[in-house]
Amino acid sequence: MNAAVAILEAMAIKLPALGQSNTGLISTGLSYRVFTLSQLDFRNPASFELAAELVDEVISMQRGGSMTSGV
Repeated sequence: MNAAVAILEAMAIKLPALGQSNTGLISTGLSYRVFTLSQLDFRNPASFELAAELVDEVISMQRGGSMTSGV
């Protein structure tokens, strides 16, 4: 569930109602970070820090910035 919340936040998409769907258009850089979020093991506390960094990068990318973490 933690990964799903981080992915939705990164993609700036609201959680759809049960049985509904949402669509969005994202860049390859954003999709790379979203796929990375989906692979994190949130049983490891360091995953939360990495997820926060990735979400911050995505938000910066959406606003026209260019941050890279080297992930």
